[in-house]
Amino acid sequence: MKEAALVTFFRVDKKLLKIFNGFSFVQHIADADNVFVDDRDAKVARRQLTEKLRGYKRVFCTISFSYQFKIIEPLLSSRWVLGGPSLPIVKHNIGHELPCELIEGTFEEYLGIPQSSRFTDYWRDRMEEFPSSQFNRLHYACTIEMGCYWNRCKFCNYSEANPEQVRRRNVGLLLAQLQPNLHCPTANVHLCTSAITVRSLREVLRSPTRRKLRLRFFARPDKAILRTFRESKWDAKNTICSLGVEVLSQTGMDILNKNASLDTAIEISKTVIEKGGIAEWNIMDGHVFANEQIVQECTETLERVKKEIKKPGFFRIYNNGRTTWPNEVTAQLMADQYGGKVSLYEANLRRLWFVKLTPEALACNQQMHQAIIDSGLKLFGEPVIKLQASPVWDPDGVITKPNSPT
Repeated sequence: MKEAALVTFFRVDKKLLKIFNGFSFVQHIADADNVFVDDRDAKVARRQLTEKLRGYKRVFCTISFSYQFKIIEPLLSSRWVLGGPSLPIVKHNIGHELPCELIEGTFEEYLGIPQSSRFTDYWRDRMEEFPSSQFNRLHYACTIEMGCYWNRCKFCNYSEANPEQVRRRNVGLLLAQLQPNLHCPTANVHLCTSAITVRSLREVLRSPTRRKLRLRFFARPDKAILRTFRESKWDAKNTICSLGVEVLSQTGMDILNKNASLDTAIEISKTVIEKGGIAEWNIMDGHVFANEQIVQECTETLERVKKEIKKPGFFRIYNNGRTTWPNEVTAQLMADQYGGKVSLYEANLRRLWFVKLTPEALACNQQMHQAIIDSGLKLFGEPVIKLQASPVWDPDGVITKPNSPT
């Protein structure tokens, strides 16, 4: 009987190898055998896991996305130990007891040992496990913080599960351990944090690691982050600063209780780009509160971005898809205030609520997203709600131009 195995999911998508090595659960289990599984086909992945895990006493697995839980659920038994960023949501929504151990914190907490700032790219010597002919870029994650220092946005799906207190690792030490992979030197490292703190941002900007790897992190568009970028004596090369804007309207941001401003988002973006980095705005669509004023503000924001950001090639918008609400009460309050009907969204064991839009709100959402398409700015992520045109996606997932009217 073999002792322990560590399951790591991966997938190759458009020449990019994504390794789901865990956001907040494990850095690396030194005494466990590594089992790598492609998660693109649930049935195939489940069959491979059944074969590869035969004979192990313990199986450790990080759940980075809820669909990965759906892959392993039929295999779960008392030998499994699960953790990861999606687990609190899965646990909250599953509705029945599971036969395995569920760890909502870190692996260190589970073992009762001090929090570690050790990072090991344990897949480095196992690159032959992956279909090397299919990828030329690498993406993996490194957790630097857990929790959000604001944690009051109305739409946040994690606010009920995650503690408000930010738990921070030794960021400088972690970054010093990140190294390029000889098999795939072009690598993006997602520095996992709900919203990077000023202290951690300073560590990222001063780290020599940025000369070797591209580092991506989420940030709030607030003045403290802007001051940190402006006052830093270091540049921002090889960084992607992903700002949580959510909607291109200050009125909309205020409704969502963002406690941040588009003015600050624009200034941060300008500063990041001037210092050699990439600025990214995260947005959502399907806004129940969309009206003519919101549309007008969106149009004005896009005009400001095009006018004030001098290097548009270093700026992009990422659409995270439809707005959902963390509980039925919040969704109903939004429906009562702005119209629409509350509906339950269930997929991959997640239960979230959204509000079906009124015809007026739908039309305004369509106008906003048509304005984004027509702006010519780079747009990644989920396809937007269109009005007169469909997006054309290039191989990197960027909307480049509209099709003819439909």
